[in-house]
Amino acid sequence: MNASVRLSASSLRAHKRRFAGTFLAVFLGVAFLAGTLVMGDTLRASFDTMFGNATSGTDAVVRSADAITTPGESEGVREPVATDLVGTIEKVPGVAAAAPNIQGAGQLIGRNGDPIGGQGPPTLAGNWIADPELNAYRLAEGHAPRGPG
Repeated sequence: MNASVRLSASSLRAHKRRFAGTFLAVFLGVAFLAGTLVMGDTLRASFDTMFGNATSGTDAVVRSADAITTPGESEGVREPVATDLVGTIEKVPGVAAAAPNIQGAGQLIGRNGDPIGGQGPPTLAGNWIADPELNAYRLAEGHAPRGPG
């Protein structure tokens, strides 16, 4: 036992650079793996919280059973539901509030006529829901949209 410890110690003294390089490689590998796992878990938790907050207070969603599929795409888009169905849904016993959620392609345009945020994504637009219990968005400053334009 003592001889093997002396042999290991003398080998380490003779090959200090090799030992340091091996130690550094293992250390960096473990550090990068740990950092990747922590970042992945943080992102997952952030998205879970974000989507949980966006749908909090919503107990049910009415949507079409029919999907519009495009060849080559794995997921389709659902057929739209008529917005006048909201009146019928509000009359259902137990329904506290209902609001249509309309989405499509769009982009904010500044006073100078140029798009705000450049030409890249996201270019998703939707209607503003006045009921704060149903609206997934919270204003940091300013005011809600008041009308078209």
